[in-house]
Amino acid sequence: MREQLRILFVCSGNTCRSVMAQGLFQKMWREMGGAEENQRNPRVEAASAGTDAVEEMPASKNALTVLAEEGAKLPYHRAQTIKKDLIQEAAVILTMTGEQRRLILLRYPEAAGKTWTLGEYCGNDGDDVPDPYGAGLEKYRETAQTIKMKLRQAIPKLKDSLA
Repeated sequence: MREQLRILFVCSGNTCRSVMAQGLFQKMWREMGGAEENQRNPRVEAASAGTDAVEEMPASKNALTVLAEEGAKLPYHRAQTIKKDLIQEAAVILTMTGEQRRLILLRYPEAAGKTWTLGEYCGNDGDDVPDPYGAGLEKYRETAQTIKMKLRQAIPKLKDSLA
């Protein structure tokens, strides 16, 4: 049995989709029995990064608004670019698009075997999560719903990997 599972969510800028995926995952993991309410599960850690992030950029206001509406918060998030140490620490890397997956595997061939698009991981090949960047709040809400739908499929698979 694994002692700890580190999951890394990746998008382009690490200010919208991967931030929402990280926050929603943490909330949904607890709700789906991954940890006791109000208790951090030491066996699972979620993080996020971007393939082309501007370091230290805050999450978009709309992403934070949607997370708050969902009861998931990451108010102190700062963007980070994917780096070798993040790749090495992650047991599972979930990208929002096939292009992001391709970039990671091109830059870090050692990530093969643990990097998928969120859609692939759920069994929905070629099903990218659309980027809401620059759009209104409603588009962010739609993107969050897409991410939640995929996480509902991914979390049981991730739980199985702990057994």
